[in-house]
Amino acid sequence: MSGDQDLKRRLHGLKELGSLVRSLKLLSAASMHRFERAAAGLGESVEILERGLSLALQDRALPDWSQETEEPLTAGIVLGSDHGLCGAYHESLTDFVRRTDPVPVPLLAVGSRLASALCEAGVQVDAERPGITTLQALAPAVQDLLSRMEEWSRVGVLQRLVVIHQRPAPGGPPHPVRLRLLPVDPEWLRDVSRRPWTGSTLPWCPQPAARLLPGLLRQHLFLTLYRACAEALAAENAARFHAMQAAERNLDEKFREWTRREQRLRQERVTEGVLEVLGGFEACQDAPPPPRPHPEA
Repeated sequence: MSGDQDLKRRLHGLKELGSLVRSLKLLSAASMHRFERAAAGLGESVEILERGLSLALQDRALPDWSQETEEPLTAGIVLGSDHGLCGAYHESLTDFVRRTDPVPVPLLAVGSRLASALCEAGVQVDAERPGITTLQALAPAVQDLLSRMEEWSRVGVLQRLVVIHQRPAPGGPPHPVRLRLLPVDPEWLRDVSRRPWTGSTLPWCPQPAARLLPGLLRQHLFLTLYRACAEALAAENAARFHAMQAAERNLDEKFREWTRREQRLRQERVTEGVLEVLGGFEACQDAPPPPRPHPEA
């Protein structure tokens, strides 16, 4: 009887755990699509920004960073999370950072779990920021990261800037990527400056290009970093979705295994009961008949 109770307890626990895993799977899927839409929805903002840049870059000489003689300092931002249950998300990101040549210095880690993984792998983390969890917190977090970059620029430790994060892959697990944020790609600037104006009227801006250009470039950095953060959050939820999907399969297999055990145990009890009945019946058949009472004279 104790074995029967133990099996029932195990099956009940598997049902409860399966319900939790399915809830996390659905929540991860919904969050993944939400952040994917946020990253894809920047197209119109990027188009407006590039049109403004094409106006500000007219008749201006573009910077040429190819003539640098000294190796510039490369700072880095690595986008992770505070949460787990997402498979090897932080481990693969940490391994990618370790294989980056050179490893960015200084390095800012977003997410406590990522910062711990980097430190355990021997990568120096110079600053840490809490992980981003909601779409509403995305823009303030990006502003905070840009403020930190401006502090590094003022003290002279920011000449180049790279962003390392996970990017979701259609139908598969996410993969880490490295994105150069600074200096701005001169080929992209050259392409933007050559684009013809598509409006029906001639462009005009009350601000001089020397004042307009820095603000537009900062907005470009904001949009690029915003998209990277949105992709990282989508990738995190995609990794969690795949992890919960694997956990759901394992739980289903375990539940079927324990269900079969319960069925075998129930069948054994039924068999034992039938055998006891048959044994009792055979014992009654083999026993001598009771003596008949003598009739009274």
